[in-house]
Amino acid sequence: MDIQPTIDAILELETEALVITISQDLNSRKGIIDSLDQAMNNAITDLIENQEITGKQGEITLLHTYGGIPPKRLVVVGIGKQDNFNIQTIRRVSVEVARFLQKRRIGEFTMALPEQQILDF
Repeated sequence: MDIQPTIDAILELETEALVITISQDLNSRKGIIDSLDQAMNNAITDLIENQEITGKQGEITLLHTYGGIPPKRLVVVGIGKQDNFNIQTIRRVSVEVARFLQKRRIGEFTMALPEQQILDF
């Protein structure tokens, strides 16, 4: 797996799939997640309100963006409790998402981590 860090603006990246993480306590819904939600007509909020996105560890939700944002798809991945978030979580989520997308013949993705999750390391 080729991993390339970037500081490019997430909302401007052209990628097959943009992966974002969300915690079970849903407190990671700041910054990039709010921006993506607005750009996609509150699709993330609607899914949370309908309990289709809960943030539970291992939960993966695939949304097509239909041109609302440059990435063709948005993948929302649950990471469980925010307090348990660590480098192992990133590794596990990356593998789960890679397998999930590979089954759908999507060979490339970009993973965005909220700043707070990175700063906690």
